[in-house]
Amino acid sequence: MSCLFGHKWNGCKCEKCGKTRDGQHKLDNGKCTECGKTIEDIIAERLKTSAWSQSGNAQHKYYSQKAGTLLEACEILKRLPSIPPMTYYLVDTPDGTLGRDIVGFFTESLLKTGRLQTEYRSYGKGGESVEAQSLKDYGDIMKVQSTVAAIKSSGQYAKLILMMKCGHCGYESPVETQEGDLERECYFCGTNNKTHRGGVNVFTLKGLVKL
Repeated sequence: MSCLFGHKWNGCKCEKCGKTRDGQHKLDNGKCTECGKTIEDIIAERLKTSAWSQSGNAQHKYYSQKAGTLLEACEILKRLPSIPPMTYYLVDTPDGTLGRDIVGFFTESLLKTGRLQTEYRSYGKGGESVEAQSLKDYGDIMKVQSTVAAIKSSGQYAKLILMMKCGHCGYESPVETQEGDLERECYFCGTNNKTHRGGVNVFTLKGLVKL
């Protein structure tokens, strides 16, 4: 159905014919209240992925590609099928490199936490901070903690990544964390979220490691 005398848009949906358009979604807890699309659905319409470049050896396989934002990196990695052991996927962005393996998300260097690049900042709360809805595990949290602790004890860079649910739009971003108060921008809307994480103690062959 089409509107002979023009659409009457209410956000992303025409009140007269029901047609939807990209942009101007009314988001509530990760979903548009008008058209029913999730944030992941909205991102998928624009997401473009490139081929993976492969490196490594018979035991350790590394796959990498580039993306424009951490949001794209997150969605590319979330869409991967089951990942075999000793296989690592990395997506490089201007705001840092996000990875995923059999146990969960990981980083090998610092991710940017402010002024992140995103096409969807118009959905955010600029210049204002909100309380994150939640900070929770992704993947096998016990193995993630053990892996991060082992890498950290060897003197390499390692941070515990948890999923931060934005207190404004509801998107879950895999963010690097440390004990204490945190402020992280949502990968989707760019809103600054405040949250807190308690300390985690992990015993390794080299002794106790605090994450």
